[in-house]
Amino acid sequence: MTSWFSRHWFKTLFVSLLVVAVFTFSQQPLVSQTPASFPMGGKVLTVLPCNTGILITTGPPTPGVWMDLPIALFGYKVPTMPGLNILGKSSTFVEPCFVGPVPTGAGFRLMYSGTSGAPSPI
Repeated sequence: MTSWFSRHWFKTLFVSLLVVAVFTFSQQPLVSQTPASFPMGGKVLTVLPCNTGILITTGPPTPGVWMDLPIALFGYKVPTMPGLNILGKSSTFVEPCFVGPVPTGAGFRLMYSGTSGAPSPI
């Protein structure tokens, strides 16, 4: 007389693998929940106040144009002025800058950043 397992080994194996797969993939999202980001940093060259935030242009080592948006209830994340060194992460989303009704530029949205607090000597 054969046992139940020897008669149904394929079905048992399939159900076991299915249970393992469900528990494995249910713990991890199939698509990333965070937006893509890249590092940014350098000496602040220009600062342009906009209707929706502050447009910041930086020099080396990561030159570019960045948009710093206000945080609700707390104002802007960092005090920014030309001459400061800034370091942070930027998203791949481009935010437009309007001064009044006129579009004056666009920059990558800053996710978080910090400044040196004092103008750099160079």
